[in-house]
Amino acid sequence: MGYEEEYKLPECEEDNVKPKLTSEDINDLMKELYNNELTEENLEEFVEKKLNEEDSDIHKNFKELLERERAKTEENIEKTYTQKKMQMEEELGNVEDQLQKIENEKNEKMEEMEEQKNSYILKNLMNSVSIFYKKIEDFAEKIGKEYNEETLDYMKEKLKESYEQNKDFRKKINKKMGYSSKFKSLFSKESKEKARDDAIKKYLEEEREKTEREYMKKMENLEEMYENEMEKEKRKKEEIEEMKDNLEYEKEEIKNQEKAEKVEELKNEVLKELKNDLEEAGYIKTNEYGEIEETEDLMDVVSKKIFEEVFKEAFGTSYNSSRYGIIGKEYDGTGEIKDDEEIARLHPVKTLLKARMRHPDSKKLEREDMVVKKYRNKSTPYVVLTIDISGSMEGCKLDAAKKTAFAINGALKEVDPNGEISYIVYDRNTMVLDNLKELKRISALGGTDIGYALEKSREVVEKSGKDSGIIYLITDGYPEYSRREPLDPYEYAYEEGEKIGNNEIKLRTVLIDDSPESEDFCKNLTRVSKGKFIVADPQNLAKSLIGDFWREVV
Repeated sequence: MGYEEEYKLPECEEDNVKPKLTSEDINDLMKELYNNELTEENLEEFVEKKLNEEDSDIHKNFKELLERERAKTEENIEKTYTQKKMQMEEELGNVEDQLQKIENEKNEKMEEMEEQKNSYILKNLMNSVSIFYKKIEDFAEKIGKEYNEETLDYMKEKLKESYEQNKDFRKKINKKMGYSSKFKSLFSKESKEKARDDAIKKYLEEEREKTEREYMKKMENLEEMYENEMEKEKRKKEEIEEMKDNLEYEKEEIKNQEKAEKVEELKNEVLKELKNDLEEAGYIKTNEYGEIEETEDLMDVVSKKIFEEVFKEAFGTSYNSSRYGIIGKEYDGTGEIKDDEEIARLHPVKTLLKARMRHPDSKKLEREDMVVKKYRNKSTPYVVLTIDISGSMEGCKLDAAKKTAFAINGALKEVDPNGEISYIVYDRNTMVLDNLKELKRISALGGTDIGYALEKSREVVEKSGKDSGIIYLITDGYPEYSRREPLDPYEYAYEEGEKIGNNEIKLRTVLIDDSPESEDFCKNLTRVSKGKFIVADPQNLAKSLIGDFWREVV
């Protein structure tokens, strides 16, 4: 892409709302690059900034596409969550049914066990009695299945018989009576019988209580089992209800997540396309580490954008190359028109006179009547921007100086695409930089040796072989150091300034300060160098120097 071509990106078509940066957006990016590195991070920030600018086309397209995607996504999400809700309601119904089923089963079982309680006690008592009373069949037939006082009395009578007949049972009862056979002769018959009857009654009561406890324990275990099952189902119910309650919140979270992912996806698409366009245009390249690097072509485009912006500030009108004649040429009279581009340089008076002479009776202007201004080649001076980077220049002063360097580079390319420019920075030391990329990375630090900076600037112009040169010395102070002893910093600077003037190199001493000492130094330097003194604040520095450069060179 040639330098003169405007950087353009395809616009978004009306029926294609895919977010895309416009040429104006890219121009905004270019204007910010005189003091910022073009990195992956900076490009991401730029894309995000443009997507959030409410008045930008890309923001409108972005919002429209997001709205379309949101509608589609929400429809799918609503459908999914409606199905989920129905499934949960169905599960809740199943759990309710299961709870009722367990409750009914529990009640039936507990009633059944309550009904079987007496039978169970009787059966176990029979088993206990049968150990000592062998005719259990007769016994069971006699007492039936009900446990009551009559049954208990009948058992007592039978156990009395066992007491006399069964040695083991007798020992058991005697033990309960609290005496051994050694001492039972001390008691009367009535006393022994009463003690025996009481012991048998106690034995039966203990067996009954023992059996009842066992049965009640079984009932408790069964009830606990059902309660556990019911508790399990209740927890399941609570979980489903909680999930159902959270369904709306979850649905909104999914919507927000889908939107965030779509925003990120679209942003990455815009970023990828921007990088591809910049790379295809030759403005960036990727190094061996996968990092973005700026090219000199990009620096030229940035310079042009800044120059056009500053030109409008300086002259109150937009820059138009055709309005100012053929760039890089000098006026050399008039002649016939050769191509349509020359119409912009039409000489109205000579054209009307020629038309009158060719066809006096016709007022219609013909192509052969046209007389245009002609230009011849003009050599541009070698330009040196010598910028103070001492500690006091940190911040807006150095930023303004960098912007000025870009603007003058852009102006020079308009005046003469083959024009030459050098960038020199100085504090106590002086460096001749290779390009604008290096200038962008410079930071302010240290003292000031203006003499040596002027010496290097003069040498650069002299070595260029150009017939003329112009040096812009940008500073905010006065010299503090000298490399050439015994000359002090002021003497060194004045001596170099005088050499510059004697070599017919134009020196512009530009002061970004209002201190009396700095002003006195700059005025004296201007006097000895036969140059020009310019005072400007950081906000107007680029405008002041572009105005001077344009008047001087163009």
